[in-house]
Amino acid sequence: MLGTASDLPDEVLGSAAVLIIDSYATQSLDVVARARNLGVAILGDIEWGSGPATDRLIGLCDHLILPLGFARLATGCWSPTEILDALWSPSRADVVLTDGERGVYFRGRDETKLWHLPAHCVPVVDTTGAGDCFHGAYAHALTRGADSAGRVAFAAAAAALSIKGRGGREALPTCDEVAQLLASADAPSAAELK
Repeated sequence: MLGTASDLPDEVLGSAAVLIIDSYATQSLDVVARARNLGVAILGDIEWGSGPATDRLIGLCDHLILPLGFARLATGCWSPTEILDALWSPSRADVVLTDGERGVYFRGRDETKLWHLPAHCVPVVDTTGAGDCFHGAYAHALTRGADSAGRVAFAAAAAALSIKGRGGREALPTCDEVAQLLASADAPSAAELK
């Protein structure tokens, strides 16, 4: 019987494609580091925290997705461009900044450019769980082999659809619903940040 995350054997931990971590993972930095060393993609959903443990956690993420407000606090920078540059490292696959109704800012490993993807225009009922939906949809797109822009677009569309219902689960979309939104004439396109 396993008692803590630290008790996970390498063969179990290494069988995962993606490990989604949040700010509480500062209590399991050894597990996150082991997963990364085993080749598991580390997707960071970090919204709070400061100090050496949070800095180490951020450093372990190769897919770093932060709300813009927290990213400002974590970096001391204000503009999305400055923040993306401050959080970038050669070991990262993506840095993504979510900004609600203003959309998403991102940079991918294969990109020298910084991008902004405007938000989808959808009727908003409740934003509860939109961030969690974004992270889960991003992880799904990652496991399906999507590139940086594809991962971000899929996650943004899924999160947009999720806010059309009450609570964090009522409007969670299917992959087909996300694909329909992405194929619609109203789907926003990413533009280079200047």
